[in-house]
Amino acid sequence: MKILQVVFVTFLWASVLLISKVADLPSPVFVFFRVLFSMIVVLPLTLRGGIEKPRFSLVLGGIFIALNWIFLFLAVQRVGPSTADFVYYTAPIISLVLSALLGERVPLSSWIAAAVSFTGVGMIFSFSPTDPIGILYAFLGALFYGSVVVLGKFTRSSPSSITFYQMTVSMIFTLPFAMVMDYSLNLTKLAFLMIAGVFNTGLALVLWWDALKKLGIKTASVLSYLDPLFALALSVVFLNHRADIGEIIGGILIIAGGVIVILKSSRF
Repeated sequence: MKILQVVFVTFLWASVLLISKVADLPSPVFVFFRVLFSMIVVLPLTLRGGIEKPRFSLVLGGIFIALNWIFLFLAVQRVGPSTADFVYYTAPIISLVLSALLGERVPLSSWIAAAVSFTGVGMIFSFSPTDPIGILYAFLGALFYGSVVVLGKFTRSSPSSITFYQMTVSMIFTLPFAMVMDYSLNLTKLAFLMIAGVFNTGLALVLWWDALKKLGIKTASVLSYLDPLFALALSVVFLNHRADIGEIIGGILIIAGGVIVILKSSRF
């Protein structure tokens, strides 16, 4: 049952990319409203679990989460949900490299997996008719998400506190963009934003943390690689996306490398 729960969460995470594409709002603005509406779910959860005092790592994690989403949704607007998500899922590889730079010992098998994953990015970049700036945005999103994973090693806080500070800091960080950028809202866009915040973010986080209690982070993280596959399927069905051979093979290599790193990592 918990496995199906994680699969459902990965579907929610993949579908939020489609929502961002359809909503057609500036990326920081979409992130602001996403985290704003997520507080409908996150705040009651946090009040039940208790709010810890703010720490530098929690605040920094919130900034990194905001930047990770901003760059991810920028990538979605330029190269589409599936291509952006494949490149974004190099995040475990990036966290591996960052951990090595911080002195953590990394086995040879993980470095081989990293090479496989980055070869996949190279294939998408070289053989797909796509926007290199969009690929760069997706990679920057992965960089900031990988940084959040590494930062988690130094953060000893409850899931409810981590989620609360990530959403709160992200909301504060993106508020100036929502105040000054040029965009328009209507009832349809507000409905999409509420769905993205309440279901694709707040509910997804609650289900994710609940599933981790039984499955463990390693199993759940491997299952999370269904996310880019769901993004590809949704893009094909709803956006008439046509995946070429470069994207398919590159995506497979990225997923293979990331899964190997997760399985070999002591952090999961």
